[in-house]
Amino acid sequence: MWSLIRSGLLQRKMFSALIIISLSIASGFFLMTMLTNITLAKGLALSNARLGADILILPSTVGAPAEQMLFSGIPMNIYMEEKVFLEIKDTRGVAQATPQFFSQTVNDSCCSIGGEYRLVGFDVDSDFMLKAWMDQHLGRELQEGEVILGAAVPAFLGDRALILDKLFTVVGQLGETGTGMDKTIFTSLKEARALTEGNERLGNTWGPQRFSGVADLSQMISAVLVKVEDRSMLEQVVIDIEEKVNAQVIPIANVLNQTKEQLDLISTSLYLGLFLLGIICWWTLFSHFNWSVNRRKSQLGLFKAVGAKPQQLFLLIALEAVVLGIVGGAIGLMIGGGLFWVVTNWLANYTFFPWSMPAIREVIVIAVGYLICIVLFAVIASFYPAIRVAKIDPSTAISQGKLE
Repeated sequence: MWSLIRSGLLQRKMFSALIIISLSIASGFFLMTMLTNITLAKGLALSNARLGADILILPSTVGAPAEQMLFSGIPMNIYMEEKVFLEIKDTRGVAQATPQFFSQTVNDSCCSIGGEYRLVGFDVDSDFMLKAWMDQHLGRELQEGEVILGAAVPAFLGDRALILDKLFTVVGQLGETGTGMDKTIFTSLKEARALTEGNERLGNTWGPQRFSGVADLSQMISAVLVKVEDRSMLEQVVIDIEEKVNAQVIPIANVLNQTKEQLDLISTSLYLGLFLLGIICWWTLFSHFNWSVNRRKSQLGLFKAVGAKPQQLFLLIALEAVVLGIVGGAIGLMIGGGLFWVVTNWLANYTFFPWSMPAIREVIVIAVGYLICIVLFAVIASFYPAIRVAKIDPSTAISQGKLE
């Protein structure tokens, strides 16, 4: 049986190659779409669960979208006066408020942490974003000369990190959040300000206007994160804060909802394209197997004349579909993996979408499931031609040279 399958496929090299290419492209895009949607959905779910704040306050002069602040680790040179935080924290309905100060690392030293990462100084007294992690993993407050790394920041020197020419002790690394926290280095507010003030390396990176006209960074902050007492009061709290301060007041839930709508639109478009590609691929497979049966009618009729049973002829065509499905699916697995790598790099570097890589076990399950689906897809496309083969009349097929 297998020798017949092999010889049959090799005799139709061009058409077999066409089927394998069609399956490879369709299955590659299928795998890429599945993994991309899972990555984005997981990132959004993690962001929703772990952001911890209800409202984000940024300087009024910030032109970047809130998504850049929340979902990317791109350094942001933005500052406002600390009195904004002092006015916000006493607003009715505010349960907790904490300021943050932004700086960044630079990539101009052979022994630096490597790459440009956002450096965030947080107030150890009012912080609620990292408090739970520190209570569980550190059991104390962050001390001078210590930093905490986000999940995507490499621990270049093990438990040490050289940041802006100062050597810090790395006391831990956060778990994945699907937000900009993953590409952020955290230190105390005081430490971040001291590192930034008059730093020559940042001067070379940011240029003459590196502090946006700010003369004294010791009284400046970059953002305020707010947790409300009751989320049903969120809209009113936003209004009250807007009346108090000249700043951008952004409800984080709104950002997450807008992001979800964008991701839903992307997913719908991807699945629609995949559906159309699947129809084209199925028709190509169906046409191939119909053509194959018509071209081989004399050979198949002879098989039946010498004793081959209908189910054996049916199985011959079905197994050809299985072989083509496995080969095309395996190639598609590599294509899909490559496309997914390109997409994740694009998400990381050129978008502000939250994303989180699926676990290895999850990827293996998806890959195996996808390969099984591709094989079934090919077998189903061969059903009608295989049934025709099973019903073939040997004398008619041999004498007429074709199937009616």
